[in-house]
Amino acid sequence: MDKDLNEDNELSFLVVDENDDGDILLPQHLRCASHTLSLLATTDFQNILKNSNAKKYHHPALSKCSTLCNLSRKPKSSEVISNIINCSLIYPVITRWNSLYDSISQLIKHKAKLNTLTRDLGLKYQFNETDISYLTEFVLLMKPIACALDHLQSESNFYYGHLIPTLFSLKSRLLILKEQHLRYTFTFIDPLITSLLKRFKLYFDLSPEVDKAILASCFHPTFKLRWIPEHDEIMKNRVKNLCINIAEKYIENSSHTELSVDNVDDEDFLIFSSQEKCFDSRANLEVVQFFNNKNKALTCLDSYSTIKKLFIRYNTSLPSSAPFERLFLFAGFIHAPNRSNLSNTNFEKLVFLKLNDIYR
Repeated sequence: MDKDLNEDNELSFLVVDENDDGDILLPQHLRCASHTLSLLATTDFQNILKNSNAKKYHHPALSKCSTLCNLSRKPKSSEVISNIINCSLIYPVITRWNSLYDSISQLIKHKAKLNTLTRDLGLKYQFNETDISYLTEFVLLMKPIACALDHLQSESNFYYGHLIPTLFSLKSRLLILKEQHLRYTFTFIDPLITSLLKRFKLYFDLSPEVDKAILASCFHPTFKLRWIPEHDEIMKNRVKNLCINIAEKYIENSSHTELSVDNVDDEDFLIFSSQEKCFDSRANLEVVQFFNNKNKALTCLDSYSTIKKLFIRYNTSLPSSAPFERLFLFAGFIHAPNRSNLSNTNFEKLVFLKLNDIYR
């Protein structure tokens, strides 16, 4: 180790896997789920809109909303808006689609005052009943996607195990919209569901490629097997067996690691062939007991030592890159020109102190 390094500094480790030959493997690359889901609400939605008659309602209504949001950034117009609706308008950010949903939702909440706004701001147009009706349905249609994005981009008590249950819930909520008898946006529902299933096909099919995401959900006390459709017993048995096999393999590897040639007494020296069945029985028992436990709090993991270690192993990753983007954003604020001489250690401490102060 380099002598110039401060020996008091804590070492940070990268979570890696090893193959059968003992070679270190880098962690599996994970695509940002929130970015992929945003494409559903932007690219896919626009492609669906092109072939729909609703485009003659969509573009005029969104254009009027955009004009109001642009005026909210000017001091005099912003003052007029605040006097009428007692708040400022949310301005959509191009890199964050759910900000557009938040902006339109806010306008719909004040739909009774929209024409007062346009009149006092000197605009030549008014919001007619068709505009209001379409925007109301647009918000209703996009609410499940926006809520899923907000959920995936959160930082508090959020783990990799939330991804698959969130996707399954999003599909279910889009299907429920068919019961709303939407007039303008009803034809959007099936194409959106089709795009969702296509973009996240591996997750909805529970393919072996996403076994880590499946295990992350199953070993999370909030989800376990609850996110699997009740009628799909084949899928439920497959996932349950996957969890038992992983737990069995982990227990077996841990037991072999504990065996040391230099420290073996007479009783520990003997290894029996039936020991594998003991591993299987212990893994099966612990997994089944965990799944049958109704407690959804993370504290219940303290009662299941193997499950807790597997929870940590598979829930370390995050499904969205949003938290890391926020980290680099704050890093840019701290690494200002007047702080150009900060050491690496002090810079790191300031960044994490700032984040901890915000999210505590």
